Amino acid sequence: MNSFPVKQNVIPSEVEESLSFNTKISPLRFASVEMTVRKDIRLRYNMSMRLFIGSFMELKAYAKIKEDFSGCITGKWVEPENLHCTLLFLGDQPDEKIIMENLKSIKNIVASVSLQGLFMLADRILAVHLEPREELKKLYEEITQDLAFLKLKPEKFFLPHVTLCRIKKIKKPSCNGKLKEYEKTVFVKQAVFKPMLIQSRLTPQGPVYKLLTCPD
Repeated sequence: MNSFPVKQNVIPSEVEESLSFNTKISPLRFASVEMTVRKDIRLRYNMSMRLFIGSFMELKAYAKIKEDFSGCITGKWVEPENLHCTLLFLGDQPDEKIIMENLKSIKNIVASVSLQGLFMLADRILAVHLEPREELKKLYEEITQDLAFLKLKPEKFFLPHVTLCRIKKIKKPSCNGKLKEYEKTVFVKQAVFKPMLIQSRLTPQGPVYKLLTCPD
């Protein structure tokens, strides 16, 4: 791999120069242009980071669920320590620092949620619902507003959930019966939902997560 020199603060100074003709530029516009310059440079040298905003969740009934569904689905079960809810997927981004600076909505936010009811997404994902959906959607909208400069595409349908298994094969009749048993089960009445900025690095063994903002 070829090495190349990287100067500290070179990107912000480039942005400042490019915007020097307009001293009345808004902070939101400045952040957007700065991010564009950073993204161009980082993507050129494969320096981007795959990011999302979410919260890790604990599900004590996870082992029992895996056992009950072992006869009707096969696939990749998520490691217990990696169970999480993705509130907003950011994709490949060039600079986490600008994102953290603009994330006002998640500072000092700790919500109480419940994990209840199993369901399937297009026969490919086994997941559990998070409630209250409306409160989580409000938080999602506030975060989206904070990060408007990223120009992310809005979700067509907001469905907060925790993915349990990515399904490869399924036995429909028996699996439908299991889902019926669990569709109204309340697994956790009160769980802490602390939204954080998280990096997801994909590896052949599965995703590796790293917290970029930690709970207070």
